[in-house]
Amino acid sequence: MHFNFKSGTYLILKISVDSNKPSFFNKTISYVLVILILFDLVPNFSQMFLWRAGSENYLWTIVIDLIFIYLYESDKQYTNRFLNILHFIFMIVLGFVMGGTNENTVGGIIIIVTFIHFAKKIRGYKYFAVVASFFGYALLLLSPGDSRRGMLSNPGFYKLSPFRKLILNIPQINEHVVSNMSYLIIIFLVLLAFSVFTRINKNKLVDAIVWLLSGLCVWYVLAFSPGSPQEEQTYFGGFIIITISVVKLFSLLLQNSVIGKQLCISILFVLLFFTCVNLSNGVIDAYRTNQSINSRNSYILEQKKEGKTNIKVNKLSYSGHTKYSLLFVQFDLTKDPSYWVNKATAHRFGVNSVYVDEK
Repeated sequence: MHFNFKSGTYLILKISVDSNKPSFFNKTISYVLVILILFDLVPNFSQMFLWRAGSENYLWTIVIDLIFIYLYESDKQYTNRFLNILHFIFMIVLGFVMGGTNENTVGGIIIIVTFIHFAKKIRGYKYFAVVASFFGYALLLLSPGDSRRGMLSNPGFYKLSPFRKLILNIPQINEHVVSNMSYLIIIFLVLLAFSVFTRINKNKLVDAIVWLLSGLCVWYVLAFSPGSPQEEQTYFGGFIIITISVVKLFSLLLQNSVIGKQLCISILFVLLFFTCVNLSNGVIDAYRTNQSINSRNSYILEQKKEGKTNIKVNKLSYSGHTKYSLLFVQFDLTKDPSYWVNKATAHRFGVNSVYVDEK
């Protein structure tokens, strides 16, 4: 997970600032911005960065997406013809793999890469890598696992017309975006307004806007998903895409004018303050939750040593309530020994059952 996080932040930085030929100062400040945005503004921090399954399902896949974008945009050309052929084949394979990473994020990635292809006049034959991503995406959408999960979670959704799906889900998406993503959008709009005011290169402004719109598409395509639009992890791909659009404008303003630099530093200090406040609460919250879990685990081991195989435990003395918490309420033990979390816990400790006494 550490590798994923470092790789992801590095790729965000490279994609965001490389085209501007930034100074070391610009790169450093922009990287600090990336870190602060991820720690403070990602609404589902623990699911993306602390939970192993969440990291593998979302963080790994966005890293693959960003690798594809970075390599495609760099348009690498070797003097050796054989190396060019190998690189082309690699991009075809990578495009196919990228297409199968995530149902809603891939659409935004394809929009971005298509824009890059025409805006930067990438060699035409390289678009076959994007075509390959369509095949990977089709395979993902047609996979039986995805449809079965949808039928189990929301079987009636498939019977609705597209219009009814929009009516049902758009308000929920709007609510989630306003509640959890508004600060990121506000930062983008402030940076965009100053970029227009300081007359930054129009092509680079359009580039940042395309990234923003692609991220919004990733969010709002969830209207057609049978899953709940309130599942925060499904917004992660769009969040990363819009973060890149923010860092692009931030990097441009840093090197464009004195007033632009002052604005960027001000934004950085505001984010730093709130990150310190929220993260300090999160660290304490995570620590207390971890202590509570360890205490209950020790009790289970004590009961096992006494020869008990059906173990009754109390609710946690403290359960995390911030996004940095090590525990998700929905994944805690219940009073039902057959619930999957209870069964997994029993298997881990080598007992018949573990359940919660809710009295």
